[in-house]
Amino acid sequence: MRGSFRRDLTLTSGEGTTFRLRRSWGARLLSWGLATAALVATGLDLLAHRPLVAAGQLTLGIAFIALQIRAELDGWRFDGSNLVRRRFSLSALGFEVLTLRAGNIREVGVTSSGRRARAWIETHNGDEYALVEGSAAEVERIADGIRRSVQLAAAQPPTKTLH
Repeated sequence: MRGSFRRDLTLTSGEGTTFRLRRSWGARLLSWGLATAALVATGLDLLAHRPLVAAGQLTLGIAFIALQIRAELDGWRFDGSNLVRRRFSLSALGFEVLTLRAGNIREVGVTSSGRRARAWIETHNGDEYALVEGSAAEVERIADGIRRSVQLAAAQPPTKTLH
């Protein structure tokens, strides 16, 4: 399995068969809340004349903000013919892009264990790419949306305009 399962994604529909998997508002609020709490704690530690603790809190706040930005830059989108994963790499300080044509996708698999589930993409070559993990109902909803879009795009013949 390539990649890692994301727990904070939700399906956002676009026009026609397009969609995006974006971070949920809850995940965004939690991340910004943690960053804000760390920065407030930094200020309180400075007021209490504890510069070493304040430096640690500031480092923690900056790390939360960096992780928030990275998580916002990562994501999946379907442009109507290709499923594209764009991931920001901190080690390379750049984007890594994976493009899967709709015709090359064999299935969108889902496995459940109780109330939790995971979804992934499997290509005709047998490669598997991790998508999302979370509540079974939400993961199934995301997988169904992806399946419909990919099947519709794969079934459409190439467009050649006749005049």
